[in-house]
Amino acid sequence: MMACRLTGVLRRGAATVSALAVVLFLVSHYSKRSRRRPTSPGACGSPPIGDIMFSMEKVRTYAGPRMEIRTTPPSVEPSSLFPPPAAEDTCERWAVLASADEPTDAVKQLAELGEWCVVVVGDKDGPTEYNVVGVVLLTPSDQEALPYRITDLIPWNHVGRKNIGYLYAIHHGAKVIYDVDDAHVLMRPEEGVPFAETSSAEHELSFFSRPSTCVHNPYPCFGASGVVWPRGFPPAKIRDKSSSMCGVVMGGGGAGEQRVGVVQALADNNPDVDALYRMTCAPRGSPLSFVEESPPLPGSSLRLVPAWTFSPYNAKATLHFPVAFWGMLLPVTVHERVSDIWRSYFTQTLLPSAGAVVGFAPPWVTRELEGPNSYRDDFQAELPLYEQSGALVDFLLQYRHAVEDEASAQASPESQASRIEALSVTMYEHGIVEGDDVALTQAWLKDLRDVGYDGLEQVERQKIAIDEQAPAPAKGRLAGRREADKSSVLSERSGTTLPVPHVLLVIAVVSARSERRDAIRAGWSAWGDDRVELRFFTEAPAGSGPDSQATSAALEEESAVHGDLVLMDIDPGMNFALKLVWAMRWMSKQFSFDFFLRLDDDYFLCLGRLLDELDATLAGAEQPLNIYAGHRYCEVWGRARIDEAYLLLSSALVGRVLSAPDLVCSGHAGVTAAWWFTKGNPLNRMGDVEWVHDPRLDHEGDLLLDSPKEQYPDVCTTHMGVHHAYPDSIAELWEGAKGKSGAGTDSLFRYVDDGACGMVRAGIDRPYFDLDHPQPCDAFKSDEDAMFCGHEGC
Repeated sequence: MMACRLTGVLRRGAATVSALAVVLFLVSHYSKRSRRRPTSPGACGSPPIGDIMFSMEKVRTYAGPRMEIRTTPPSVEPSSLFPPPAAEDTCERWAVLASADEPTDAVKQLAELGEWCVVVVGDKDGPTEYNVVGVVLLTPSDQEALPYRITDLIPWNHVGRKNIGYLYAIHHGAKVIYDVDDAHVLMRPEEGVPFAETSSAEHELSFFSRPSTCVHNPYPCFGASGVVWPRGFPPAKIRDKSSSMCGVVMGGGGAGEQRVGVVQALADNNPDVDALYRMTCAPRGSPLSFVEESPPLPGSSLRLVPAWTFSPYNAKATLHFPVAFWGMLLPVTVHERVSDIWRSYFTQTLLPSAGAVVGFAPPWVTRELEGPNSYRDDFQAELPLYEQSGALVDFLLQYRHAVEDEASAQASPESQASRIEALSVTMYEHGIVEGDDVALTQAWLKDLRDVGYDGLEQVERQKIAIDEQAPAPAKGRLAGRREADKSSVLSERSGTTLPVPHVLLVIAVVSARSERRDAIRAGWSAWGDDRVELRFFTEAPAGSGPDSQATSAALEEESAVHGDLVLMDIDPGMNFALKLVWAMRWMSKQFSFDFFLRLDDDYFLCLGRLLDELDATLAGAEQPLNIYAGHRYCEVWGRARIDEAYLLLSSALVGRVLSAPDLVCSGHAGVTAAWWFTKGNPLNRMGDVEWVHDPRLDHEGDLLLDSPKEQYPDVCTTHMGVHHAYPDSIAELWEGAKGKSGAGTDSLFRYVDDGACGMVRAGIDRPYFDLDHPQPCDAFKSDEDAMFCGHEGC
């Protein structure tokens, strides 16, 4: 059932056993269901079993006051209740802890960093003074003397007292807040707190996650062994393979410029897992360390959670940035084992509308192991997580969409403060929190405003700025688009960062000839369905002379009719690798996808067969897929490559290309890609790229030369594609084969090692690559006189 074992649980009480049995049943039964086809897209909850399952239904109506919340701070000096702090008391980097103990190693470490100010929120049973330079201890009397409205609304002996520390830090100039537990010590204190200056998500990598996947488990993607999940992760999704995919794509997966709002650090030795894991996975489950990928992928080790997906994060080692300060409020009417998880889900509901996402980072803290005596108490405290988290995430996804739909219909955008209050009320009405948390939320928003936090107004401005500055997803240099491409409207609504459309395959046809594009439109592209998006990429006309103007006019007219033409704003010439990268970047901004195909415009493609086989490949493979496929040249050692006429890459490899900091291109796309993915080179250091030679690709076009036309109807039974098919040939092949798309059942993995290349090692060597005049891709200039074009010339 699970990779973990029940160890001593039967000695821990009947109530624990009963509750544990329920959860284990959910994990095993519904993870088996998830390996089949889900009953509804993105469902994170589980169908009801008797009366033990929680469903998000409105169980009461909020009758308390609703606040008219002014979102901007006063235009004059703050009121006397909230006087500005003295300059020497302000700091841009604040660490916030809550503790009833004497200074711990974690507190002393942070104080010694020098660049961080530290505030510790004490409790009634704690010390009355700290003898640690650089640490502000807020004793109970100090807290009661503060002017904040929230102070009297937070119970003692609850992690929610941290809310006072957050507000104190914001009031005292915070630009980043490190929300940390006093038991989590830095692994490398000499390096400080990593990622404290992270802001833009533009150059970061995002976990690959389909929009139908509502929640993501990041732990396996950082080297955790076995079945392991973070506290707060819905039990029904623990064994759902699609919820822990580790492929990467560029950016946060939403429209417009995005920022990082929250960064969660993993913890080594004793990570934040729930009691269910601890009681069923011991002793092999603890201690647990995350193994860094060796060698690491290029670029930052931060991984973003796509804007349409939730991942639970905690209050034990997280960085929060101003765009997300409003989301730091910890609920106080639930147990502290639940409070920070609910906070993470509430915040992620509204964070995309602020143009921000959540990131996860490799461990920079460690924590000592606890004794098993705490597991039973933790399990009882965490019952709402096991019973409610799946249904809650499902509900919050729908709630987010409803909020965005409503915003898009309004003449002026609703303030984020109003949205936060409305979400709090909704959570009360559905039994997730109690009324005291609604009052706390209202007081929190007022306090934020009055300490000078302008984030509530900035959220609104950011939302508008995204609308004004970001091009519509399918436009960029695209003049027009297909009217039928309705799915993209998800990412064009006012300020939204809902997912860009997800498809199985995107096809980038590099084409300079309109008659070839027309032949494809009238032919094999008709086999396409909602699993594929096809675009033609051509160079934008250079210059402003009559010929350029005439070409531009023709392209504008073609694009207005078909809406599938993308003009590449790059230098002309021998720069096919640059065109490949350009098309990857464009497609990655418009769509999320499983596979990317670069195709010449003289290819007849058995598209229906390819789509079916890609589905089969995806269903039968472990993630991530690292597939590099096409027709493989392998006659000469050191020159083995996949030809660029048909070059198929899995999304994980596209992510590697686009995230590489010093990407190199040569004149030819095939030579360049072969260099990227040669074992030992930067994008294939571990040798995990699967080179796939597909023998069903007729690269030389022999079918057209040697076979009678009577065989054309069966072309997609015997072939995957035919190269050197010009418009007349495409029309003839289509006329014969259009009724027989050649449904595919194979997986591409069948062709990983088909023996076609014998002992010739996959990849090219440096001398051969140097013949192609490699240059940095972002500064690439072509010179046809100097560029090596192969033995047959350009």
